[in-house]
Amino acid sequence: MDRKMFIIAAVLSCCLIFSVVSAATTTPAGNATNTTKVVKSTTTAVTTGNATSSDKVTKTQTVNATPKAKVLVEPKVVSITPSSGSLGEKVGFNLTGSDFDKTAKVYLETEVKNKTKTIEAAKNVVTSSSLITGTFKIPTGVPAGDWNVVVKQNGKESTSTVKFTLKE
Repeated sequence: MDRKMFIIAAVLSCCLIFSVVSAATTTPAGNATNTTKVVKSTTTAVTTGNATSSDKVTKTQTVNATPKAKVLVEPKVVSITPSSGSLGEKVGFNLTGSDFDKTAKVYLETEVKNKTKTIEAAKNVVTSSSLITGTFKIPTGVPAGDWNVVVKQNGKESTSTVKFTLKE
């Protein structure tokens, strides 16, 4: 190999450049994201006679490694209006509280002989993060008395002491 060819080979091998730049960011409330930016640069030198030309090509790709995490919170029940209804009737209600989301479901629950009895609200509508409207279809074969008002959403459950009274 002659001296010119050796120099050309050395120049070509030195002109190949790879660089990786990465950055990680964190957003408030535990919504973590990792973003990695990969930059690949290649420079090629070609010698023809006494002239040398070089071209630089840069490709950039951004990848989101982790989607934003949703923080799941426990719903809180403050009050229900009306707070009572009779066995065998339909009762429309307004439930106030906080941290309700679109998956929220409303229930009446009580303990009978160490077993939980449940009545699920029909036509349950979350109108805002602090108001749920719906209807209870109260069956006739359940015990009268005070029942706990419970909201369940995303695997979380309210722990309030708000009661709904079933009357005979």
